[in-house]
Amino acid sequence: MIEGHKYKMKYYLGIDMGTSSIKANVIDELGYVVAKAKTPTTLENPQEGFFEINAEKTWWEGFKDITSQLSLQVPIKDIAAICISSLCGTFIPVDEHLKPLHNAILYSIDTRSKDQVKRLNDSFGEKTLQDKLGGTFSTHSIIPKILWIKENLPEVYEKTRYFIESNNYVSMKLTGETAWDYPTAIGSQLVNINKMTVASGIMNEIGLNPEKIPQVKYVTDKLGEVCTEEALELGYSKGTIVMVGGCDINAEAMSIGVVNPGDMLVVFGSTMSTLLTLPSFEVLKGFRTGMSVKKGTYRLGTASSAGARHLQWVDKMLETECSYEKSELPTGIMMLPYLDGVRSPFDNPAAKPAFLGLSSDTSRNDLLISAREALGYEIAMLLNIIRSKGHEAKMINCTGGLTNITPLMQIIADITGKTLRLYRSTDASFGDAFIAMSQGKENFEALYELEGIKKKFSPDEEILPNQELHSKYK
Repeated sequence: MIEGHKYKMKYYLGIDMGTSSIKANVIDELGYVVAKAKTPTTLENPQEGFFEINAEKTWWEGFKDITSQLSLQVPIKDIAAICISSLCGTFIPVDEHLKPLHNAILYSIDTRSKDQVKRLNDSFGEKTLQDKLGGTFSTHSIIPKILWIKENLPEVYEKTRYFIESNNYVSMKLTGETAWDYPTAIGSQLVNINKMTVASGIMNEIGLNPEKIPQVKYVTDKLGEVCTEEALELGYSKGTIVMVGGCDINAEAMSIGVVNPGDMLVVFGSTMSTLLTLPSFEVLKGFRTGMSVKKGTYRLGTASSAGARHLQWVDKMLETECSYEKSELPTGIMMLPYLDGVRSPFDNPAAKPAFLGLSSDTSRNDLLISAREALGYEIAMLLNIIRSKGHEAKMINCTGGLTNITPLMQIIADITGKTLRLYRSTDASFGDAFIAMSQGKENFEALYELEGIKKKFSPDEEILPNQELHSKYK
């Protein structure tokens, strides 16, 4: 304590806005979590293939509820910095007053733009799109969806000042500033990878105004400072730093320190996402390419339609609870887990699920286990593609709700032949809080030595593959 002064603790707020909930973590100057909050969100499905979120009612009102919960645990005015993450490839049109003109349109599960995707891919060709955007368009891509808005909701398009990314809706309401982050913008084919600027050439060619896209910045850059009346009324202090932030997969990686070249992350949530950090920029067909969280690092990412939602559907359909002891492994059954089509690396929304290799001896439990094996096979397939390009992940770092099911994780370890490091007590909002704490520092590795951070970066469990079963699975 300085003589004559009482030291005031600084806090750092991380918020992750997902499809089912908003989660928040507040950490102190030692990296310890001192407050947490959670509130549900509402996903809208107005018609087949359309998935949306009302940004004002769900995300802003949710942020206000989160703030109210946190205010009972820490002084909101003492929060020094804020970072927000949200759904990759999700965006919202706002007018000149930064008011929403339409619900947020979600990532690749929203397939409204499939006709525009096909038309643009046919028009430009695979090589041109690969060279300029890092890959062909898919239903994850932003530009085809903006084109869909122009063609189907012309009044919304004309009134739109900016198409902003999902996490920026709340950070914009705190600061009045707009920006996309590089990993999200590149991963959704919004950036010319040769210039690292918005793909204005392609947008102009198809009649879209590139000036409707805000500037692109790094995840760890400062976006602005709290200054709006709405933010100040919630108790935040004027001048509180707000980071650019990004999509949830990057925040998940930061939450466990898996952001260095060679590190691989798999998020086992409602769907699965993978992220391999690289030392240099690389394009690989079917993968989300681009920059990673830290400046000077890059990534190959994928998103799967399979995950907890897939398992819940199979379990409900078969009306049986899965028993990991009742089936011999491997089951010999291959399930294609394409309930919602297939995303990376095929990007085919028309794909359907199927069981292959059934016999008269197949039990319901065998089918349930094969649905679990399908997750492992999908990851193994991705690893094989990456390996063919000379990249080898030494182990797999895992987060998400499914990591709590140890037998499932063992199956995935046995199929992939990789050691799994399970982080069960973290989520993207902790990674956001860590980014908030970094406050734009170029080298934030020193923060890894803080007591609370070091504890979070230690896995809860390691699962080694059974090599005999791995040989059978191969």
